[in-house]
Amino acid sequence: MAAFVTLNQRNMQRLARELGVQQALAREGDRLKSRAEGLSPVESGTYRRSFTTNSFLTDFGGFTRAMTTVVNEAPYAAAVEFGNARTVGRHPLGRALAEMAVR
Repeated sequence: MAAFVTLNQRNMQRLARELGVQQALAREGDRLKSRAEGLSPVESGTYRRSFTTNSFLTDFGGFTRAMTTVVNEAPYAAAVEFGNARTVGRHPLGRALAEMAVR
């Protein structure tokens, strides 16, 4: 027997508020953070320790969305990720995200 669910706006908003969905997003955010830390270059360790995750509900265009962000708060995080005039980007967060997308 098959069950079908129509994912209209009302059902998606209800789904976003489900604790299980929010917990699953938080777990995936933590996995992404851990992988990005593992791919990070280490000189002093500051960059590696500067990754944070944040899971939350937000109103986006009148619709409730469950979101998780992974951010590196080191002052030079953009240079490590994307590079600049003096260094080539290492892309630890981008590479971690790409690895997770293919699994």
